[in-house]
Amino acid sequence: MQIFTVAQVERAIGYWRKHYAQARFNPADALEEQLLTALYRRMLAHRMGCIGADQLSPTELIAFRCLNDIIWASREDL
Repeated sequence: MQIFTVAQVERAIGYWRKHYAQARFNPADALEEQLLTALYRRMLAHRMGCIGADQLSPTELIAFRCLNDIIWASREDL
């Protein structure tokens, strides 16, 4: 199963915050950051170190498009 780790979520949030701060005109970038921040909070609340791609909404998956170097971890790696 393909998963995203908490570290990948943190990296994606950081990217969108930086990108939005630089562009300042694209509300879609702010939405990406908001989606990933909500996902991050959900993962922390449920003490999840990772989340399966099949558990994400299509818009959450799209928000990860900034991570060109995604390495899909397996649960055994965590």
